[in-house]
Amino acid sequence: MSFKNFDDNINNAPEKTVFDERQKVLQLRFGVEALSIFALAAFICCASLDFFYKWAESSTCAVLLIAVLCLIWYLIRCTAKGCMAAVSGKRAQKISYILVTVNSVLQSLRFFFKLGEEDFIIKDGMLSIDFLFFVCGILLFCCGVFSLCVIHNEEKRNESGEQK
Repeated sequence: MSFKNFDDNINNAPEKTVFDERQKVLQLRFGVEALSIFALAAFICCASLDFFYKWAESSTCAVLLIAVLCLIWYLIRCTAKGCMAAVSGKRAQKISYILVTVNSVLQSLRFFFKLGEEDFIIKDGMLSIDFLFFVCGILLFCCGVFSLCVIHNEEKRNESGEQK
């Protein structure tokens, strides 16, 4: 489909549908960007852990940390362009982010009680698995809260726009 045909179809569609499709296109673009960054960073991380300096006890946990950081990158990029909170399906988004937040809190509590242990952060000169999981849990909690705040602000903005 050419852009001219796409523009003709957009002129015939309702405004809400057009905005939703543009949001999906931007989300897809940012998703591909975040996955590309993840693939490159994971490759560099695994290569550094195997060939240069083993700074983490487990390469899987290090890659998990990189994945969570790429998720944060994706959420920030989507929020900056205004495509994070979808026009349709906000309730499903809210429920999924609430579940992410609750799950990350429950997983972090498991490691929170190990904070006082001697080798919680550094074990044999490397970052421990427990510490990396704890950091990932905290970052996922921040992602969930950030996403819920963005959706709440978008809903308030829509409510004030409808009242005018």
